[in-house]
Amino acid sequence: MTMKKQIFLLFVLIFTVICLSQAYSASLDNISTLEKAIKSGMLGDDFAIRARKTGNIYAQEIKNPGIPYKVFTFSDYQAGYTVLVEKNNLILLCAGFGGGTARDFVIRKENGREVLYYHFDVGSGVRHQLSGRYVLGSNRATWDNWDLEKLQQ
Repeated sequence: MTMKKQIFLLFVLIFTVICLSQAYSASLDNISTLEKAIKSGMLGDDFAIRARKTGNIYAQEIKNPGIPYKVFTFSDYQAGYTVLVEKNNLILLCAGFGGGTARDFVIRKENGREVLYYHFDVGSGVRHQLSGRYVLGSNRATWDNWDLEKLQQ
């Protein structure tokens, strides 16, 4: 093998590794790229499998959320979800059967960090409002869980 072929093959190998190591690098600024990112596994394998099985994840952008981030909702046959796009990463804000669409977004300073607060509903028939929070830059949101036992007491 000539030196040119070896260099070319090495370049192709390095390029392939770089491309494969970045699960999804397209800009997440519209519904089409969001769907592709979810189906490629950007939110995890469980979401990707369900999204591919469902076919259409019924994604919608939340227009004018009142914060400087893109926010989308989508659903599969299991629940509804809201995701925030932060630095081309998807952050799962909430999930809920019969709901899962976040609203009332507010960013507050707390201990030197910016924290996003929001509400969302869950429940089919009888709705329950839950709250969530996301420390910007942390890559993980937390939210209330719907505790059925607590509600029945």
